[in-house]
Amino acid sequence: VLLRVKENEIDYLHKEISCLRNELQFLNTQEKRLACQRYSDMQDELSGVRGRSEREIQSLKEHLRLALTALHEGQKLGNSLDH
Repeated sequence: VLLRVKENEIDYLHKEISCLRNELQFLNTQEKRLACQRYSDMQDELSGVRGRSEREIQSLKEHLRLALTALHEGQKLGNSLDH
């Protein structure tokens, strides 16, 4: 009788271990899915930041070009007034 009780206890523990493994696998899968989603969100955010930065760089380059053109024109105008 004691042997049967121990066998039942062992069977119960095997089932418990199996359930815990399944739960761990589920949690690992869920954690990986959440990590992938966070990674994807960060990629989207970085892509947006990069796009805004590139537009800002182009705008600054255009402002610099216009400022240099105005400076050059001002120098030409100043030189013509000096003569």
